[in-house]
Amino acid sequence: MKATGERLDAEPRSRTAPAASPAPSVRVGHCWLQKHATPAAADGEFHWYPPATSGEDTALRGWIVEQLQGLAAPAVWWELSPGRLLWASLFAAIGDDGRPYRGVALSVVEGAVAAPELLAALAPVAAGPYAGQPVREHAPDGGAALGHASDGGAAPEELEAPSSDTEARALARGILRGGAHALDAPMEPTLPRRLAALWRWLPAGTRGARRGVWQETGVENRAEPDAVATLLATAWRAPKDASGRRARHAWHLTCELAQTDGCTLDEIVSRSDEAATREDLRVLLTESQRRAWEAHGGARPPSWRSLLHGFGRGWMDEGPGAPGAEAPRPALVETLAHELALRALSTLRAGGSAAAVMAEARWHALLPADRRGALWRALALCAPSLAAEPLGRAPALPFPGAASMGPAANAAPDASPYLVAKRHDALENPPHVA
Repeated sequence: MKATGERLDAEPRSRTAPAASPAPSVRVGHCWLQKHATPAAADGEFHWYPPATSGEDTALRGWIVEQLQGLAAPAVWWELSPGRLLWASLFAAIGDDGRPYRGVALSVVEGAVAAPELLAALAPVAAGPYAGQPVREHAPDGGAALGHASDGGAAPEELEAPSSDTEARALARGILRGGAHALDAPMEPTLPRRLAALWRWLPAGTRGARRGVWQETGVENRAEPDAVATLLATAWRAPKDASGRRARHAWHLTCELAQTDGCTLDEIVSRSDEAATREDLRVLLTESQRRAWEAHGGARPPSWRSLLHGFGRGWMDEGPGAPGAEAPRPALVETLAHELALRALSTLRAGGSAAAVMAEARWHALLPADRRGALWRALALCAPSLAAEPLGRAPALPFPGAASMGPAANAAPDASPYLVAKRHDALENPPHVA
């Protein structure tokens, strides 16, 4: 197979499934490359059925055959690009002459709809020679059963999750990055709908074109760790209990931070690793803030709690006047809010609850109400799900050393990963998360 991944080479477009007028929102067409007899040919030679109706069709089919070179059947080669899904199933068959051959069942889904609707509209034809199946289908509702992007769509756990972590990670990695991945059943007819559900959990900035392969043999799932794919797969397979909510919240928070920071999911995961192991928190401060900190706390690197406490006391405020006389600089508040979100994410990724991380900022650091409010408003802009609970609620037990706290400050999302963002009416200027 030629190059796989997110960046696609130029290739011919398709008119394999021309729509009747008026055109439905999604058009699905099927064609077969085989030796078995069809209404178009009965001489036992390779041919496409139905025959190509244009030069573009001919070029597209020839290009797809090139992509399938070197693959072992059974396998699925697929490409998802704006307005079009190509799904080519490579099958093994015995011709009428008794000789084995490899054939192709190609489905082309086209329409001016989002990628999940293209995937959800496809019910792949059986991987085998043409046997009287319809060559054109209309899917006017696209993927309506999965909901719309604006309301979060279906959560991956609403479809049966793979039985193994390895397969779940392969599907997650494929939808995130494309490429070749091994599956136990690459011809499973529900596979496109699984991918549609997973696609809806991706933040908008990661929904570019994809090209990849699903196959049983000839490829091994890569052993090197992929933390982002693991996060998505874990959220998919997570049970509907507290641990499952934490797993889904970890994925949701990663997407939130990627969207608000304008960076990749991999960068967010890497930053959360750095936050979890950061020994000298003075790297978060400017030179003048470090000097101000050292004037109050000495040269010893501050702990996270003591850094927050110093922020509350105004020890790092810049400008004339006594410490705390001015409102904190927005850049410092934003830096601390991001660090808080990354620390919470690291805890969630490890399977823990972010409640202790949030309690440290909310209560243990003894922040004055105005500074705590400034920190929470900054947190609401970068990580709305962490700031969802209103301020001013006392902890259930005294701190420090309480075994638990009151209502969690890191309320985890429900089935749809973007619903929690709708709970911020109590905050000033709540951000909108689509």
